[in-house]
Amino acid sequence: MSSALVVDDLLNSVRNVYLRIEPKSSYAEQIFARWKKYDDGWDKITRLQDMRPKAEAFFDDEDVLSDVEQLLKALGETQATLLTLQGHEPDTTYGMDQETIEFYRDLRSLVRKKDGDKIDVLQRKAMDSLKRKLYPVMRLEKG
Repeated sequence: MSSALVVDDLLNSVRNVYLRIEPKSSYAEQIFARWKKYDDGWDKITRLQDMRPKAEAFFDDEDVLSDVEQLLKALGETQATLLTLQGHEPDTTYGMDQETIEFYRDLRSLVRKKDGDKIDVLQRKAMDSLKRKLYPVMRLEKG
C-alpha cells in the first residue's frame, strides 16, 4: 500500500497545476520540468511494479492487482502525454488537420490535473479501491 501511496503522490505532483516553473519559461521547458519530476520518481514506479508479484501472493485478489494495474495505467498515460508533447509548441498548427489539432489540445489538457479528467479518474478509482481493500488488512497486522 505504501508504494501505491508514493506513486499516487508522484502523479499528483507531476500533474500539479501549481508546479513551480519559471513564469517566463517556454511551453517546452514547462513540459520538460514535468517530465523531469516524473523521471526523478522512476524508482518509486519501479518499486510499485516490483510489488505486484508480492501483492498477488499475499492477497490472492484479482481486484487488488487490477487496481495496481489501473494506477500503473494512469502513470503510463501521463508518461505518454509528456513524451508526445515534448518538442511540440501549442501555437504550431500549420499543416495540421483538425483531428491532429484536437489531439494535441486534448493532450495539453491532460498535463495539468483537473478533477474528472481521464487520468484523474483512473488514479482516483484505483486509489480509492486500494484504500478500501488494504487499510483494514493493515490495521489487523498492526493490532
